[in-house]
Amino acid sequence: MSLLKIFIMIFIFVITISGQVPDTLWTKTYGGGGSEVGYSVDQTNDGGFILAGFSDSFGSGGYDVWLIKTDEWGDTVWTKTYGGLLNDVAFTVHQTIEGGYILSGLTDSFGNGNGDFWLLRTDENGDTLWSKTYGTTAREWCRYSNQTSDSGFILIGLIDSLNFINWDLLLLKTDKNGNTVWTKTYGGEHFESGFGIEQTSDCGYILVGFTN
Repeated sequence: MSLLKIFIMIFIFVITISGQVPDTLWTKTYGGGGSEVGYSVDQTNDGGFILAGFSDSFGSGGYDVWLIKTDEWGDTVWTKTYGGLLNDVAFTVHQTIEGGYILSGLTDSFGNGNGDFWLLRTDENGDTLWSKTYGTTAREWCRYSNQTSDSGFILIGLIDSLNFINWDLLLLKTDKNGNTVWTKTYGGEHFESGFGIEQTSDCGYILVGFTN
């Protein structure tokens, strides 16, 4: 297997009459001797970047969530890993209204097993403030999350209760401390999953994903 490394490239787009090709400002790679994949990046209030995904070079075992904070030039400020002995992956990271970070994804190490939604709140240095799992003995995979106007969080993904026979879209709302406010499922006889969600101006939600 070829080694995978987190890769980030920042482009500046210059619009001219001649249609000049955008110039690359810089590129960076991050990783160790194993495989690393980056799934999410967000620009931070200080002009730097926060990246999240997984690593099997660092951490406790299996895949672990890997969080990287960089400056505006992509140079590493700090890195953190989160996870247990099995596979744990972050698909989304955002800087919160309060200035720390919120990570979401899936965990096999914690919760009820077989894959659960995982929501992890950190301070501005990546130190864990709290960690929450949501799920049953079925598979639940969180593919995206966002902070809501009430400082809580909305998570979207899938629940697979029939062992790859039928997936349903799973939507979960929490308060600011990660406590469940409500959950909803949407789907039919085949496969549905959610991949993105935004809060709308009237305080509802708009969802995107796929359906069979």
